[in-house]
This record gives sequence, C-alpha cells and structure tokens, in this order.
Amino acid sequence: MREEARILETDPAAIKITLLNAQDRLFQEGPAKVGRKLERILTHLGVTVVHNRKALHEVHGRLTLSDGETLFVGLCIWTLGLLPNPMLRSIGFPLTPEGQVIVDDC
Repeated sequence: MREEARILETDPAAIKITLLNAQDRLFQEGPAKVGRKLERILTHLGVTVVHNRKALHEVHGRLTLSDGETLFVGLCIWTLGLLPNPMLRSIGFPLTPEGQVIVDDC
C-alpha cells in the first residue's frame, strides 16, 4: 500500500493500517504461539493490532468501536473469522473459487 501511495504521489507515511480483533489474541482457532508470531510479523510490517474491540459502524469516514473510541478511516474492510463473508459474492469484487477477495501487491 505504501508503494502504491508513492506511485500516486501520496505521502506513504500517511498510510496507516489497523487490525481490529474482537478476541484477546489473533488466531483463536490455533495455538497461542502461532497467534503471537502472526502478530509479531504484522507489527513488523507496520500494522497496528488492537485486541478486544469491535468495529460497530462507519459513517463518513468515522469508525466507531465497541468501547466508544472513534477512528478516522479512508477505507474500512470488515472480515469475520477465517472464512470469507458470503456477501462478497454480491458486490462485484473479483473472488477466488473459495470466495476470497483477489488482491494484488497494492
């Protein structure tokens, strides 16, 4: 995303990624050790991981969290668990046969 920002002549430092996790750790379905390693990798890549909070709703770039905090967002992608949301099939995103959104380097 930061490389794409450079191409678009946008300040890459302005790109912030926050991962909201409603649980107390990542990858609840597996060993805690794997969740911790995943979080370390994401943090190293510049992702801010926030546990025990949910996104409730977004209106005009203001995302309200379950604890009342508000985040200002340019793009909000909501996912749930490890399975793709079936609603993705109805909104026209390119998908894999398993229903996952196809993304590129950006």
